[in-house]
Amino acid sequence: MSIQRNLAAGILALATTVAGAQMLARPGWSGSGMNTDPWWKHAVFATADDTATIPAITAQLNDLQTLGVDALVLSPASVAELQSGSAAFDTLIHEAGRRGIRVLVPLTATPVVPSADAMRLWLNSGVSGFRIDGLATIPAAQIQAYLAQMRRVTDAAVGQRILIAEPPAAGIPALAPFYARNELQMPILDLLSPSAAFDAATLRTRLSEAQSKLNGNLPLLTLDAAHAPEMARIADTIVLATRGVTLLSSVPMHTQVPGIAVTAEGDDLTSLFAWDHKLIALRHSSDALRSGTQVLLNHDAQNALVWMRKPANASLEHPAVVIACNLSAQPVTLSLKADMKSNGIRGSFLRTIARTDHGMGPMDLDALHLPPYGVYIGEVRY
Repeated sequence: MSIQRNLAAGILALATTVAGAQMLARPGWSGSGMNTDPWWKHAVFATADDTATIPAITAQLNDLQTLGVDALVLSPASVAELQSGSAAFDTLIHEAGRRGIRVLVPLTATPVVPSADAMRLWLNSGVSGFRIDGLATIPAAQIQAYLAQMRRVTDAAVGQRILIAEPPAAGIPALAPFYARNELQMPILDLLSPSAAFDAATLRTRLSEAQSKLNGNLPLLTLDAAHAPEMARIADTIVLATRGVTLLSSVPMHTQVPGIAVTAEGDDLTSLFAWDHKLIALRHSSDALRSGTQVLLNHDAQNALVWMRKPANASLEHPAVVIACNLSAQPVTLSLKADMKSNGIRGSFLRTIARTDHGMGPMDLDALHLPPYGVYIGEVRY
């Protein structure tokens, strides 16, 4: 095929640039190669605002670094204003690299793979990979070949470059073939369709399917909180504290959400930015949240989404973490003692890590109180 011939030439050209690429101190490359854990498996990705220009995004990098974001996915609108090699883009890559933030570029899928020369320019400029949009516009019979050729190009570049994309069909079963054929590092999973109910039963079912039907593979989780403004912190809590890789929607730069408190540090935090900052720090520092197994607890009757993250060999020194989200406009009180017992977890109370109300002190496992749309995170203690 002509696509294969063109890409073969491009891949050969990529191979000749390996030595030079290794000299670039950009986070798109794996450095010494001593780290065997892929960078993206525990990363927090964020999507740039559709209306932001490249200079505006560059100006927000300090906030992104403070937030704890590991990788930034540019929007098609921002990329349309420039080409790889422009001064604005080079500045963005350089400044992002200084802050340890990787950059991914969006590509719109077409029946013909972009030329290897064009992709090589992006890869050599320091991008860490591509988000492929519009797979649904390609004939189904061509998608596998399209992604396989894209993967050959990115795999030929130095370092851990990645491909992410939203499958053309909705639903968790649609993700599995992408892992089996090794075409994407991570397909994107939106936990709710626009028409789905934002309730505990729906979300618990989706998370359960993601956990059981992907052969242990990690999806790139995203959740649109447009259903209701008060759900924003719940949505971010779900994608940051469940098992999977996180893709935040447009970065919550100082978005005000009243009533958030983080008691572990004695701070009174009142913005979604501050809440996400706390959760990202927890995700990076807590073994339970970073890589612990996930147990979904059924409290659908109270419209509360509750789950536990268990580190290997959970103990007093390495406690399990409970996350509880009230998805209703009414306060709820949950009893979790039986949940702990049935899952082999010893405990009598929860030591508060973060909460969205102004309550203080530990929480009884027999009486976990959540205000309307409240979130509570605590370590199981005894």
